[in-house]
Amino acid sequence: MYRFGVLLLVVAGATCLLLQSAQATVLFQEGFNYTPGSNLAPGNDGWVGGSKANLDIASAAMTPPAVDNTLSVTSGYALNVINGTSCIDSNFLSSPVTSGNIYYSFLISSSATPTNNTYISLTDPLGGPANGSGDPLAVYYGSSTGGWKIGVRTTSGGSGGSFETTTLNLNQTYFVVVDYAFNGSGAGYGQVNLWLDPPNSTLGPGGTGQPGTPDATQNAGTPNVVSSIADVAIKAQSVAYGQYEISDLTIGTTWADVTPVVVPEPSTLVLVGLGVLGLVFARRMRR
Repeated sequence: MYRFGVLLLVVAGATCLLLQSAQATVLFQEGFNYTPGSNLAPGNDGWVGGSKANLDIASAAMTPPAVDNTLSVTSGYALNVINGTSCIDSNFLSSPVTSGNIYYSFLISSSATPTNNTYISLTDPLGGPANGSGDPLAVYYGSSTGGWKIGVRTTSGGSGGSFETTTLNLNQTYFVVVDYAFNGSGAGYGQVNLWLDPPNSTLGPGGTGQPGTPDATQNAGTPNVVSSIADVAIKAQSVAYGQYEISDLTIGTTWADVTPVVVPEPSTLVLVGLGVLGLVFARRMRR
């Protein structure tokens, strides 16, 4: 019995260490933990360029939707992207990603219906300007009857982008994961994918991973001229394009990198082990 108890505690401790080591290592994470009411400004985690008057730090954090309730949220606040022209970007890497995939996730909630389709965020080569149709991976935001919609677009992929088919509700939070594949469906071609509210079973290092079929996808259709990605930008468009909040912007090279999950504290695992040990002991005493 003593040996069994020691073994159980060792297993609990080892499990704890494994879970902790399974935490993703991300390339960039922005929780917008700055002064509420202030603008997202140059110097905040490397953000640079342009007017920031329409990119304000909100006074509250965003909560993941119920379908993603194991998602680990690190932000204290959200970024309120207000109607009006403004753009800011960050070279989040000094050595760009040049092959494989780059994943990008965030929480988003829209408080005003957009009247047109336009890009709201994107990734670019190191130091690359934000220009929408010429960007490797642009996240698009558009109007939909009774709400709004979200999609992706890539270089030469076609005007308007590719949108998921769900009409999204105003003032409701969604979790979005997007992906740029340097090779896409063939060598030398870029492809972008989007998943809306992937379920808990796919999230984190221990999940089943990236769902096989994205909710929206688009291929460049021409030889890919993008050789690297190391820059991320956020864009507030003109007054006709709605208003939204985003938080927990995370960039990595694997699905698990950008879908972190809540990991039990070591003390919780030890208590679980002790509880199981107690049940086994009580059962043996009854015998």
